[in-house]
Amino acid sequence: MKYDKEVLSKLILDEKKSYEEIGRMYGITGNAVKKNARRLGISLPKRRKINKKEHFGKGEKRKRDATRQTKTTITNNTSKVYSISNESFTEIINNNVGWIYICKKLGYKHSGSSVKKLLKKRCEELGLTLNLNGVIPTQQRTKGELKEIRKNYQSYRSSIRKKAELVFKNSGKECKCEVCGYDKHIEIAHKKAVSDFDDSATIAEINDINNLIALCPNCHWEFDNGLLKL
Repeated sequence: MKYDKEVLSKLILDEKKSYEEIGRMYGITGNAVKKNARRLGISLPKRRKINKKEHFGKGEKRKRDATRQTKTTITNNTSKVYSISNESFTEIINNNVGWIYICKKLGYKHSGSSVKKLLKKRCEELGLTLNLNGVIPTQQRTKGELKEIRKNYQSYRSSIRKKAELVFKNSGKECKCEVCGYDKHIEIAHKKAVSDFDDSATIAEINDINNLIALCPNCHWEFDNGLLKL
């Protein structure tokens, strides 16, 4: 397409239209307008240099948003921590099996230091001891307890799988598929499926080394789908 230098120069320099606006008039991109203007010898205005100290109010907006969020969080957290009876709160604290468990019982999806402060405050008021350090190790929990404290099914199964991999690694067994011998990449499978265990079974029972077997991805898939018998 042929461009008229005088018209293009007027649009850019006099009317100060953006390259994108001009591009829409010609049915091309703003970048193409700039290239053709240079080709026609039009002296394009230089972009103003931005001072490093300029923030265009973004910093102030972030501060306002952070302050607003903090106020909202504190208000919501306060209502949740103090929304249940002393008896129910005491039961949650006494049966505490970890921070995730407490948050879930109180109705939190996400929480931070402000929640812990409020929890400690209410515990002090009721003469309770809040022990967040003595969390029960995953292996000592039952299958049912792990379901209760994990956010979703994927998180629950991932926790069991990671512990199974650690148990197998620490056993000293050779890391290769016990069916085909492939050793470039293996997965740890459960001979007795996790779903076949009762909720009262501990994760240690499920991940017992005698219930674990190393398989390559193909053999693992065949085993899980009933195409391979061990």
